[in-house]
Amino acid sequence: MNNTFCEHNFSFHIFSFNKYHYTDNRGGAAMNYIGYMNKGRGRLVCDYNTIEVYENEGLFIPKGLSYQSFWYGEDEVSFISLGYENMPVDDEQNLILQKLPNSIEINEKIKSIPTGRTVTAKTLSLFYDMLSDIIPSMEYMPKNKEMRVLYDAKKYIEENTGCSIPQAAEACFVSESYLYYTFKKNLKITPNDYRQMVLCEKAVSLLKTTDKKIDEIADCLDFSSASYLRKVLKKHIGKTPREIRKISGI
Repeated sequence: MNNTFCEHNFSFHIFSFNKYHYTDNRGGAAMNYIGYMNKGRGRLVCDYNTIEVYENEGLFIPKGLSYQSFWYGEDEVSFISLGYENMPVDDEQNLILQKLPNSIEINEKIKSIPTGRTVTAKTLSLFYDMLSDIIPSMEYMPKNKEMRVLYDAKKYIEENTGCSIPQAAEACFVSESYLYYTFKKNLKITPNDYRQMVLCEKAVSLLKTTDKKIDEIADCLDFSSASYLRKVLKKHIGKTPREIRKISGI
């Protein structure tokens, strides 16, 4: 295989820093990158998204993305960086900065790819096998304004479950009425219904994984009362807290 081709199109390395490191990539990512945190954690910020990546988690950075990265560790920060020129998908330009599925199989495949040496045919075989597992679950930026607003609003609500709908609309730079229109047209629910559904998912997780009392969970998720939490769970999940715990064996 032509080594010049590999050198120009692939860059597989492990980077290490002491405790804290900042990188200014606002000029744009030179390649597409698959990353994997060996030690420490990273925070990557671009104009439409912020992701936090911890040990044993992966991420994807699209080619050309303008972003900043912040790396933290008690002693050392270390991560795998697999750079490659072309993404084998039809809609490459709309791929977004994102965390990768937290899959043991995918993580092991990323760690198995040789770094810091000449890229060989065997290395590329391992790399594209890993990439083929990742591609089906990758997220894309919506192409039209309506879907972009829906995407941004859902993400804002998921990250700010205590927000009001006017706050969500303001964060997406649209009117409250347009936000309602977008949700009703595409999801058949209101923005507040979506917020309640996100809260229900969090409540179900707490009910399944902790022995917290219903009052504590309601307070933790900023519900006005335990009875209101029960009402919302019944509406969106179809079960009471007791029924959810019974199914989970708690």
